[in-house]
Amino acid sequence: LVLPTHSQEQTPSHTCNHEMLVLSRLSNPDEALPILVEGYKKRIIRSTVAISEIMRSRILDDAEQLMYYTLLDTVLYDCWITQILFCASDAQFMELYSCQKLSDSIVTPLDVENSLLQKLSAKSLKISLTKRNKFQFRHREIVKSMQGVYHNHHNSVNQEQVLNVLFENSKQVLLGLKDMLKSDGQPTYLHLKIASYILCITNVKEPIKLKTFVENECKELVQFAQDTLKNFVQ
Repeated sequence: LVLPTHSQEQTPSHTCNHEMLVLSRLSNPDEALPILVEGYKKRIIRSTVAISEIMRSRILDDAEQLMYYTLLDTVLYDCWITQILFCASDAQFMELYSCQKLSDSIVTPLDVENSLLQKLSAKSLKISLTKRNKFQFRHREIVKSMQGVYHNHHNSVNQEQVLNVLFENSKQVLLGLKDMLKSDGQPTYLHLKIASYILCITNVKEPIKLKTFVENECKELVQFAQDTLKNFVQ
């Protein structure tokens, strides 16, 4: 996925030089990605929260879009995060949220050592991930439970029950999004947000429950996301 690198006016004063880069979460003080770096004479770094507030401000006049925008960033986001945290393997998780690739097997002592390091890295990254998008404030017990497990403390949260509730709520949101797909011309900010979530979910290699539901019951959303992506792929 490449951002535009050429402006319509091919002159030195109108050149465009935007890029997307893979960064470590530690490149940002609050360990949240993405971040937006802009400016030439003076660098301005906008956090994930700042980016979200800017995008949200552009749809404040449309109550329906604002409602779905909020549902995506709370209900669907929370379901996605819990599915990745608890239902995907560490290898799959690290492939999604780090630069590591999903390996088929462990066959050498070095592989064993690397797998142990991966487990430690996965634990650290999972805790860090709960701090994004205010997840830790909406689900304090989940975060507390995760920290307790990693420190051999008692786990008081019924994990399966929590995941089922989040999944059922997300199903309703996803089914309700179909009416938002009708659009003339360029996709709206909400359309891009819908597409980004669907692409994230369907790109998971392991058959987590959320992916299975989207692929089987939300085929229109999958096709919409793929069509939207084609507009931005060179």
